[in-house]
Amino acid sequence: IHTGPCMSGIVGTKSLRFCLFGDTMNTAARMEQKGTAACVHTTQDVVDLVPGERWEKLAKMEVKGKGSMQTYLLRLPAMANEEFEGGDNIASVVASVSKREYENPFFLQSKDDDGSDRLEEVSSAERLDVGSGPSLYQDIQPVSDAVYAEHTKWFGLCFKKLYVERAFLDGQARQGKIIVFVGYGLFAFVLAFDYLYAYLYGVVIGSICGDPAQLEICYVTVGPSSETIAEAIAAWSDLPALEKYQYLSGVSLLSLTPGVAAIIAGILPIGCFLHWFTHQYKYVKRKYWATLLVIVVNFVLATLMILNLFLFVANPLKAQKAFSVLMVLGIILLFFSGTSCVPYVCWWILLSILYYALMVPAFLKYQSLLQNGSASIVLIIASNDFIQFSLTIFWMGIFLVVGSYLNDKTSRKRFLLRVLMVKQQNQIIREKSRNERMQRHFLENILPANVVEKLQRRQLRKQRGLRMTLKKSFKSSISQRHFGVGMLYADLVGFTSFCKQVDPFSVMVFLNDLFEVFDGLCDDFNVYKVETVGDCYVATVGVVTGEQTVQDVSITDSMPKTSTASRTNAKDLVSFAKAMVRGSRQVKKPVLDTPALLRVGLHTGSCISGIIGTRNFKFSLLGDDVTIAAAMEKTGVPDCIHASEDIVKLVPEERWEKCKVH
Repeated sequence: IHTGPCMSGIVGTKSLRFCLFGDTMNTAARMEQKGTAACVHTTQDVVDLVPGERWEKLAKMEVKGKGSMQTYLLRLPAMANEEFEGGDNIASVVASVSKREYENPFFLQSKDDDGSDRLEEVSSAERLDVGSGPSLYQDIQPVSDAVYAEHTKWFGLCFKKLYVERAFLDGQARQGKIIVFVGYGLFAFVLAFDYLYAYLYGVVIGSICGDPAQLEICYVTVGPSSETIAEAIAAWSDLPALEKYQYLSGVSLLSLTPGVAAIIAGILPIGCFLHWFTHQYKYVKRKYWATLLVIVVNFVLATLMILNLFLFVANPLKAQKAFSVLMVLGIILLFFSGTSCVPYVCWWILLSILYYALMVPAFLKYQSLLQNGSASIVLIIASNDFIQFSLTIFWMGIFLVVGSYLNDKTSRKRFLLRVLMVKQQNQIIREKSRNERMQRHFLENILPANVVEKLQRRQLRKQRGLRMTLKKSFKSSISQRHFGVGMLYADLVGFTSFCKQVDPFSVMVFLNDLFEVFDGLCDDFNVYKVETVGDCYVATVGVVTGEQTVQDVSITDSMPKTSTASRTNAKDLVSFAKAMVRGSRQVKKPVLDTPALLRVGLHTGSCISGIIGTRNFKFSLLGDDVTIAAAMEKTGVPDCIHASEDIVKLVPEERWEKCKVH
């Protein structure tokens, strides 16, 4: 242990790690190297800050880069029942750690997540109790008028963007594709009911007007046709079909001629078929054509019935009643078509113009007759009906237009709310995907891609309830045994004395510049950077990159053939080491202005890769061959590559110099 100032940061561009730099770190490392097993080795600075421990003063020793230093030793008794400050003894802590689940470090968890399934511990009453406190679920607020005005034009009757308007109309058409058939059915029912009304009307009039004593009353209330109606009803069974229809048509409100009635009877099933075909035909992508088709059918039918009134109905009083039926029929089709407010307005304006065009001349004629003294009860009733129906059609149109406008605006607001919600959801999904890509890219700069993939798969299994209870099972799934791996350790010459002469920030900047050079060479030679420890650079070929021979750690009875893979990986590693030495010569040390010289050690063999510990996870390589590669670096020569005999056998074409046996 040592204490003092340091600089923290990340150096390089691959296998990123949070590191500390400075003379303090080097001194702490020397304390570990010079220490005694099962003891704590500290400097004078630590003893001055923590004088209460049982420090054992040692003789002054020479420390590399520091000279003679006074150090201290703290010996700990090997007692299993020794307690920590919290009251737990060592044995219980070790036991709890051994049972701890190996959690995924790359996904956030709540502080209350203790590794158990919280849902199983919550009672049904707790899960259903949402009445206390603010509710977690809040009603979706409707679109405000200000937001609605931003997206619409023409008093909110149309969206500003054409594709949004098309989408709205298409959605309305799809939602109302079934109910349109109800509208066609009601239209046909009203037409049929008009004829039923004519027949029942004739039966009632016939029963009353058949009595000679009631003829005067019938003439006043019904008109001159009362006798004709009574005679037709009396001889109904003997009349031919055409005369029966002519009678019903004459008495009915619409008074449709046989030709017009036949055309209408043909248009209704054709309209139903075209509506069904438009929704079923896959090549018609925009289904709002079905709504437009209903509107066209409605106006065609209205045109036929209005022409029938103008051409074949001479009695203005009867035409006046027919207009009320026409308005009802038009409203039925428009209402069940799910159309917007505009067709309602057009329908009201068209009927109003035609009504006044037909009835105003008749009304003026009645007024002229009344002024000339030709007053009769029929003229008085006709004039009164005209005035009343004029007011009725006006106010009905107003209510119809206002109601359809408000309904259309409400539908558009609901649609806009869905659009804004989908847009917000898509934005959230895009941001989440972008964050996941950034997270994965960042993780793959810390850990190998296959390890990141395994961690993510485990997180998915955990979310689905497939929780792993033993850390051993997960560690074994992450760990792998590799064969034919080339391993490299590179260390800066004179780094300890350099740190003593230069401030920590300059050290960090220098290491970053140097390691960026090495990182830039990795891809060129299929090299994977494992880690940096201070000034030590560790890299491999055959673990993540290069030709890989992998075996599960649970298999120990077979050894794969790796001669080809070892030779290829060794060649790439030697080429990388040569490029490192040349590249380090181009980087100057700050203040000293001397080139950075390396000691490089190489070895090839097998190792085990995996993650160690439960905090600040690090992808590590373990094995005897890894230790040999580190020893090659420690016993190497500055500005040279120190390789084992296994490397030389695989890459004999290099100009190797045989060293003495260490």
